[in-house]
Amino acid sequence: MRSILAASALAVLLTGCSGVESNDNHGYGYAYDLSSPDGTRLRNLPGSLELSQADFEDLIAEPYRATETCAQIVTGGPLVVAVIMDETGYATIGRGNTFLDTGLIRATPQSILDSRYYAGNPATGRLAGTSTLRHEFIHYLLAISGFPEDLNASHQSPLFKECSGL
Repeated sequence: MRSILAASALAVLLTGCSGVESNDNHGYGYAYDLSSPDGTRLRNLPGSLELSQADFEDLIAEPYRATETCAQIVTGGPLVVAVIMDETGYATIGRGNTFLDTGLIRATPQSILDSRYYAGNPATGRLAGTSTLRHEFIHYLLAISGFPEDLNASHQSPLFKECSGL
């Protein structure tokens, strides 16, 4: 039953609020450079962050799985795009954001690299510290699960604090 709900939520998520599929995925497309068996994918934009498969697993795929465990929402992983930083070391998006209509997560190299410092309890997936990337994973997981978009956007779930510290 849970997998049927997740698949239905994914179908709604991928078509967006208007019912029109996003063909360009907010200008990033759907291509990716690295992937894990759970479906988590990474696209490195030129000039951003170059990760090996092992780094990708350590910095993105494993924190995603831990966030799934904490949230108790298990579904295929998101597409994460490592965005380009400006000359001040800051991206115009802040440290990360999630497009709820397609499930695309944009993350700065720093927020991806920071994910390694916040190991949590492996049994619960709960985090010690804060993580922007895991915060964005919570947005993604809530969207997939059918959590109301307005409540997701305004951080009205205890999962933000419990699973990302933010």
